[in-house]
Amino acid sequence: MSYFSNSGPTTRRYGDLSWPNIRSVWDGKDNENYLYKTYVLSRYTTFISASFAAFDISVLPRVEPGLASAFGRVKFYCVPAIGAGLAYTTAVHISGNVRGKTDQWNHWYGGAAAGAVVGKCAKSVLTGVLMGFALGLAGFMMKDAAMFDQFPGHKPFKKYGGSFYHKWDYSCPPRQGYWVRTPEEVPKMMERGPL
Repeated sequence: MSYFSNSGPTTRRYGDLSWPNIRSVWDGKDNENYLYKTYVLSRYTTFISASFAAFDISVLPRVEPGLASAFGRVKFYCVPAIGAGLAYTTAVHISGNVRGKTDQWNHWYGGAAAGAVVGKCAKSVLTGVLMGFALGLAGFMMKDAAMFDQFPGHKPFKKYGGSFYHKWDYSCPPRQGYWVRTPEEVPKMMERGPL
């Protein structure tokens, strides 16, 4: 088997599959891949909330040192974040099934559900309403960006010569400004040696 296939190198680097892309939550239909989207969002929310908890435990002074206080701070940060991620994907999936559409409003409902969970954990209606509005707006905008291929910093694929597209069988035309060697030119270069 050749090292290079039509789509590029066949080997994978260590860690390629360890962190799935967060954009997969907003890609595709809203009523499909519920478990995978929940897994992706839960993984990110767990990591971020655990990082905040570790910072809080290690840097900020606490009146009560000890393991019980540390677990209380981890619970304070992780439970609302993980619950909000679970509520977000569940509400998106349910609204996608009930409405039968894949659009931005499903993610608005998901953000509102996530805000309700955060408000319940904070024991504040105002916090729940404000977080629901903020997370709903963020979900709406992210789904809108995913539908129209406008993620910040994301360059869409081009037919030929894009930064993410290259066929390893030399069937695409050369990119402007690059020297492209065909398979016939490589042995001539090897005979000639370096410059």
